[in-house]
Amino acid sequence: MLDVIETDWNDVLNIHNDECMEEKPVDTEAMGEKFQNRILIQYLSEGARSSTALRRIVKSIFADGSVEALKAYPEVFKDETREANAKTGTKRKREVKLNLDEDDYGDYLQNEDDEDNTPAPSQSEVSSSSTTEDSSNAQSATSIAEDPEAVTIRLRLLAFVSSTSGNHYFTNKRQLSLASFTAPSLFVPIRELYKYYVEAIKPLPLPAFALFLSPSAMPHLPLVALSSITQAHLSQLLPWSAPRPDDDVLTQMNLEHCFLPFAANTSSVEDNAKVSLLVETLFRLLATHGGIEYTAELMAAVEKGIKAREKKCTGTRRKKSGGSKDDEDMYWLNASAERMRLLLRRYERG
Repeated sequence: MLDVIETDWNDVLNIHNDECMEEKPVDTEAMGEKFQNRILIQYLSEGARSSTALRRIVKSIFADGSVEALKAYPEVFKDETREANAKTGTKRKREVKLNLDEDDYGDYLQNEDDEDNTPAPSQSEVSSSSTTEDSSNAQSATSIAEDPEAVTIRLRLLAFVSSTSGNHYFTNKRQLSLASFTAPSLFVPIRELYKYYVEAIKPLPLPAFALFLSPSAMPHLPLVALSSITQAHLSQLLPWSAPRPDDDVLTQMNLEHCFLPFAANTSSVEDNAKVSLLVETLFRLLATHGGIEYTAELMAAVEKGIKAREKKCTGTRRKKSGGSKDDEDMYWLNASAERMRLLLRRYERG
């Protein structure tokens, strides 16, 4: 399904880009109609009309099969996920006799691919099964969220939605936006959309959080989008005293003064580990795509931040209630710090 949506979207995007490359005047009305008829826009047209619906769209991307998610996003069709008959690949037909006067409905109330006439479970069995299901769903939710293949699908969906909300294309020194080709009711400002992205990603456990907000997400999430979403997370996790950049443009100056030197605004090991992962991502993005110049200021900012985060979450004022989870989170914090130091040394050697 994603392949079809992506192909359908790229077809019209390629037409637009070809016209720009040939320096042809862009027929805004005709191009707008082409964009509005895309499958992706048809899917999102209802949701973009209210913040509540848009939040629901974003949250649906992170639905993980848990009981809560299944309640919020049930099957579209009854028994949608049931397997077909393994032998024939189709559902088995039966010839049965009905006697409605005697309340004999044959197998009408049974699932067609049931192989026996197993009686309906009792209420106590249902309750027991529900408890077991809740427990297994809670476990599967984490494994699904941390599965790289599942994360890839979610990243593609996040990229699709953001592509309708003001992505910019620079051609012949003109800044062109997809937003200018879609009706105002079909998209939202990109900053507002990223606010919902932060709401969905921020609560994830560290392994999943790292998969969504690391340079490894780049093949599916554009560089500009990944940088902006990362900065949006930092704006919520850093203290208010930390300076804020004027815009989302990632520069070495912004990295040194606004992100690298700071700890989280809480003493939580998890929050400080997330801040470390986020600033590491910005550091790597700039090193890979924008270029880093080794300076004494850069080295000082990296070391100051590492020490500040370590001190913040290991101080005596922090509650000692995290147990083994704190130990795991501390591992993530220390590993991120070591990677930044290694990257810094590489630039120091030239």
